[in-house]
Amino acid sequence: WYGTEEIDSQTIFRFIFLVAAHLILLPLLMINMESRPLRRFYKQYKLPFLKVVIHMLGFLVLLIAYAYMLLFDYGDNGLTPSDYFIIVLISSFVVDEIKQVIVAFLRGQLKSYAKDWWNTLDWLFNISYTLGMLLRAGNDSGFQNTSKCLLLLAFMILCVRILNICCMTEFLGPKLIIIRKMIKQTVAFMIIMTVIVVWYSVSFNALLYPNSEFSWREIEKIMSNGYWMLFGELNVNNEKVTVRNCTNTINGTADDNDSLQQSATQLGEDLTPYLKALYGLIAVVLLLNLLIALYSDTFNLVQQQSEFYWRQIQTDFLEEYSIKTIFPIHLQLLALPGIITAIILVCYSKLRGKLSNKYNMHEGKAKLNHRPMLVRVFLYDTNYDLKLKSTEDAEEKGALDNKGKIDLEDFDAIATMNKIADSLKDLKEKKQMRQLDSKRADRRNHETMNKLEKIEDSLKDMQEMKQMLLERQQNMELMLKEIMKKLDIETRANPDRKTVDCSDEGQEST
Repeated sequence: WYGTEEIDSQTIFRFIFLVAAHLILLPLLMINMESRPLRRFYKQYKLPFLKVVIHMLGFLVLLIAYAYMLLFDYGDNGLTPSDYFIIVLISSFVVDEIKQVIVAFLRGQLKSYAKDWWNTLDWLFNISYTLGMLLRAGNDSGFQNTSKCLLLLAFMILCVRILNICCMTEFLGPKLIIIRKMIKQTVAFMIIMTVIVVWYSVSFNALLYPNSEFSWREIEKIMSNGYWMLFGELNVNNEKVTVRNCTNTINGTADDNDSLQQSATQLGEDLTPYLKALYGLIAVVLLLNLLIALYSDTFNLVQQQSEFYWRQIQTDFLEEYSIKTIFPIHLQLLALPGIITAIILVCYSKLRGKLSNKYNMHEGKAKLNHRPMLVRVFLYDTNYDLKLKSTEDAEEKGALDNKGKIDLEDFDAIATMNKIADSLKDLKEKKQMRQLDSKRADRRNHETMNKLEKIEDSLKDMQEMKQMLLERQQNMELMLKEIMKKLDIETRANPDRKTVDCSDEGQEST
């Protein structure tokens, strides 16, 4: 994080000077970083801690300027100087987000980028501000009101985005995990709560004030009665509600302000106290306490593993800011020519097959600084993803040297988590290979079964032909037997005929 194991007063003053002078030094580093003094500044600005501080300083400047614009310099008829300043900053932020998408694509981590909720907040902020400024150009009051609401939404998202700096601290980092889990539970729980609120609000107003005029304002009043009761707004002694633009069923008259006091029905006055008591028991006592119990359980689970969650947050945070370039988020417009050139170089090297992905497949061939300096300075640090053989040997040697002395997790927790992530990745790849093998085996089995079925069909046909041949053979044998019998009868009859013929001839001769 800090480039040194111990932080003294000299290091603190050096960091303060570098942060204060970054608007002067960083543009100089865009032009030249090969000279000796500038090279030292470049090495200092590469520290993840300085990157975090300078990036968050850009967010704070934008937040202050945005709040000033909303409170003191909001122009309905045109853009103000604060608007131009904010547009320049947000344009730089958009360039940085687009660059993050390109880097995630090059590293093959688009899914992890999309799952990161900080990135989601960044895009929501950019979209809300852009739509708000576009609608602000309209002259109609509806456009102006919608624009103001979208700009306020963008300001709220920006305030939440500032909380990312809490990931650096061990105390506040796990609290962000707790808040995120509680938000998920609240969204799921509000489905049940909404059904109960609708049930009470509709029943309450139907009993007290039937035949009210249909309008969105009336629906808002009906639903707000049950919602605010969750927070203690009981309204026990005041059950009459002023309803505007509705028909009075008693006298049908209205005052000068077009506001009528609609009287409650006697049935409603008798039943609504019991309905309110039942609603308070179910919604306030039961459901809200159940939600509090869920919050408590989530807090206890995360707090028990706070060290694990904090190490995970620190690892992700360190990876994010180790890959980032030294140019902060509010200076991306100045670095835009270098970024475009770096992207062109990467695309050119990809077309020629010189990307680092082929080196990652063979760890022994990986080399430091295998990509151009321009890519590593303006796009992202490509050396971070390399897994050098020397680094692995050093880690294994250090683990063996310290075996039995200290716990490996305490010695190098980040390396351990990286190894676990690599092993999980290998397991996923093996699982995918097994699935492919199983699919291929299923295809082969299916083909074999089809062949066996065809063979069985052919065997059945052969057996049928054999049966037919046997039947024909039997018929032929029967026919032969009959023929033989006839021949035997004829041969037996022929000698008698010959003797008769001979005797006749003798008699004639005599």
